Amino acid sequence: MLYHVQEIIIGVTTTSLIAKKISDWPRFMTIAQFWEIMNATRGSFDCQTQSKTLRDKLRTLPPEQVVEFQSCLNELLYQSYTSELWGAAHLINGTCSESTFHFFRAWLIGQGQDVFETALINPDSLSQLDLEESLCEELLYVAYSVYQEMTGQEMQLEKLPLPELILDLNLENPEDVAGRYPRLSGLFGQYYILGSPAVAHQVLQKCRSQYTKTIDHASLWDKFTYLYLRKPLWLHWDDHDKLHGFYHAAPKLFENGRVVWGHIVQANALLFKEGKSNCPAELVFSLDPRVDKNPEFLTLTAECLFELKGTEPDDEALAPFAEHLTDEMTRRFGVEVPLQLSGNVPCVLSTTMVFRKHLPNGMLSQSLMPILVDPDNPQAALILPARFWPKDLEHWWMRGE
Repeated sequence: MLYHVQEIIIGVTTTSLIAKKISDWPRFMTIAQFWEIMNATRGSFDCQTQSKTLRDKLRTLPPEQVVEFQSCLNELLYQSYTSELWGAAHLINGTCSESTFHFFRAWLIGQGQDVFETALINPDSLSQLDLEESLCEELLYVAYSVYQEMTGQEMQLEKLPLPELILDLNLENPEDVAGRYPRLSGLFGQYYILGSPAVAHQVLQKCRSQYTKTIDHASLWDKFTYLYLRKPLWLHWDDHDKLHGFYHAAPKLFENGRVVWGHIVQANALLFKEGKSNCPAELVFSLDPRVDKNPEFLTLTAECLFELKGTEPDDEALAPFAEHLTDEMTRRFGVEVPLQLSGNVPCVLSTTMVFRKHLPNGMLSQSLMPILVDPDNPQAALILPARFWPKDLEHWWMRGE
């Protein structure tokens, strides 16, 4: 059945269209109705499935509302044509041509009103989403296609002239990018202490390879000296200290541990200078494979955790972490970090013991290092002994940057 549309209220000049907000337009569909439809199509769908769901919903509307739906979509595409979002799209996709940015903004609108409006204010908030698919060209054309099905005519809408984008950000400058998009640069940027995601992953793979080849052939002497985890005298005097649990679990990591990146959240001040005492520390790590290439993301999570120290947050999820880090004498093992602190990447906080003999220079010169954890039971975490580190990682550590 074909609809014949006699009048459609789209007779607004381009100039006045730019000047007016959506809510000011006379319309067959309000912006609230637009978002109600769009929100109903989102979920754990890919772009193709979401577009099909949207098509089915638009087919239930009269043609006037289909046109108004596209008008709303066009205005939101215009509103989101900002340099800040372009920079975010460039980080997420590795590049951002004009068409890529168009498809990115369509995908963003498809995520729903809350995500869209938050991203307009803070593009870095997109780090909390599943960003495997962040382009959706199909959403741009659904309403046009449905309208043609209904009327046998092509939808005619004036195109909004886009402004010139001026990006006041040097994407080649790591500090600029990390300052503007701290979370996204941690996930997708090329700006890491170890040079680049490729280098970071390569270094970690070297650690894994060197460890796997060597640990099975460790001599009996090494097992009872270099690899032996001796308890400090003060721990023997306190049977209630939960650090005993670490000493029970950690030795098993030499048998079934996996090498991942770890980051110090806080540590005994003695560890940052030369000395003999081994001391406790708090580590954050992740088994998510994305972190293998993006270890600096752990830096951001560690900073968020450390900022809780000395505070009393009302948020029930954050309060235990603030109390733990402030106390400095409590122990926690294998505790999942709230996703609001970790940018939606699963991270774990765990108390560890830092053994000076396992560090290249016997002290904490960096906060990022390879560690051993049991992927099936990530409770204990142990800094990977430096004997299994590649030379380039040792050199980086010794620079103490």
